[in-house]
Amino acid sequence: MKQILGLNNAFTLVEVLVSMVIMAIIFLALLQSITIYMRENLANSIRDEAVKIAQECAESLRNLEKCTSSSSSNTTITGTISRNFRSFTQDFIITYSNPDKFSSGTNNATITVSYEYPKGKNHIYQLQTVVYKK
Repeated sequence: MKQILGLNNAFTLVEVLVSMVIMAIIFLALLQSITIYMRENLANSIRDEAVKIAQECAESLRNLEKCTSSSSSNTTITGTISRNFRSFTQDFIITYSNPDKFSSGTNNATITVSYEYPKGKNHIYQLQTVVYKK
């Protein structure tokens, strides 16, 4: 009678529980890999923004303009630029050569953008360019 109803082909409770544990382990591994991917993607976006800030500052210096609203009589200027990423704001500290102190002819300018992401881990991007002043 059992063979007619096909009851011999059913799964036992232990088999079902073992398969559920295996699937749970696989899903947890996938969740962890997605979390790592999202964190690295955000870190790359922040790094790309630091590069973009440095390039924008280089263009400003080539036009003999300051990159930030900071004023300084020193040869270098330090300022802070904030940018929004998804659900938080990231601060970038930018240090660059003061265009008011450039002499006539070619001038070497260094732009340094630093930021902290994740908390406690500092990153620095540095760009060097040449600026010509008439």
